[in-house]
Amino acid sequence: MDNMTRSEGLEARRSGFFTKSRAAVSLLFLMNGFMVGCWAPKIPEFAERLQLSKFELGLMILVFGVGSLVMMPLAGAQIAVRGSRVVVRAFGVLLVPMLLALTLAPNVWTAAVALFFFGGFIGAMDVAMNANAVSVEQSMRRAIMSSCHAFWSLGGLLGSAIGGFLISHWGVLGHAEVSTVLAIFFLVVAWPMVLGDQPHPDEAKPKARLPMIPLPWLLGIVALFCMVPEGAVLDWSALYLGRKREHRSSCRASASPLFPPPWRRCASPAISCVIGSVR
Repeated sequence: MDNMTRSEGLEARRSGFFTKSRAAVSLLFLMNGFMVGCWAPKIPEFAERLQLSKFELGLMILVFGVGSLVMMPLAGAQIAVRGSRVVVRAFGVLLVPMLLALTLAPNVWTAAVALFFFGGFIGAMDVAMNANAVSVEQSMRRAIMSSCHAFWSLGGLLGSAIGGFLISHWGVLGHAEVSTVLAIFFLVVAWPMVLGDQPHPDEAKPKARLPMIPLPWLLGIVALFCMVPEGAVLDWSALYLGRKREHRSSCRASASPLFPPPWRRCASPAISCVIGSVR
């Protein structure tokens, strides 16, 4: 295992700017963002089919977040034991059928369970693919994290952009089927190229405690408020266009595909390499 990991790292350093391992983790980010983007245009139909009020829909969206909060620490623990490659592959496979599960859910309770696991698998895969991106960065000795997040945004752009068209022409089930096939394609292409990293089950774990200086709290508050508009646009824009403006389903997804724009993150790795990540 050690020899395999070292040889993969040496190969990554020799092979240049865009290695196989970087392509793999970029595709994983693309897939994860794509699944989130595909969910956005489904929300109006999801609410109408289950006859959810705005309050009830808000609670359902909260279930998505609770699933992420529950699964993310579990993913982190498994990464320490098994490495990020095993974990990101596993949660990628588990994530694939979730759009179909949300589409076929017959009632509120099964939909809530599906949404819990959808959010959980999205969050868990997010943790694992970020850990794998860190390993790829270390193997390449090059900053790639921002470009990986650009691929996540690109996946969201792709998923939300095609969602309205597919729903209006092929229906919600056809949309879920096509989206699932595309997600499988992304995962299959990335699968053999994912970088293997060394598990660290025996690593010393510092005792968990709240930070006693203001800077971590300030950064957390900034991050929280940065995510509020993104969540609002993603979860509510399609519903707003459908109910308040009476737009067709093919237009409902147009509010979210350009937010957040992937191209704003593409230049960050190059800038970071030139002037550093702090300045």
